[in-house]
Amino acid sequence: MVALPDVILQDLGQLDPASLPALTEIRDDMRSIKSASLRAAQTIKDLLTLGRQGRRPKADLDLNRLVKSCILSSPWAADSGSTAIHLRIDLAPESLPLRGAESQLARAVSNLMRNAFEAVDGHGDVTI
Repeated sequence: MVALPDVILQDLGQLDPASLPALTEIRDDMRSIKSASLRAAQTIKDLLTLGRQGRRPKADLDLNRLVKSCILSSPWAADSGSTAIHLRIDLAPESLPLRGAESQLARAVSNLMRNAFEAVDGHGDVTI
């Protein structure tokens, strides 16, 4: 999934733009697919790393606090007021305890938020 867009872009480079009016749009879509596949691969890597025992120091955490922290430090959430994307935050009213490596969990949550914001085309909502 990561390499295929490069192959397609290379093949598209051999086409005459006049023969295919939508060539620019197809190239943009291929670049988008490449970017999304790289993010997905990184998210999968992060989740696999989380599943490995003893690789990172683990601590008792609160998922609500972790998610709030990710939202406050997220450039996508900060920009949502100036875009057509509405951010809705619906955290659990009670503490959600978990044990894990905070930096890796924060990275996974941030990647999921980024994917959600980038998946919205035009106007829409992202609910966390």
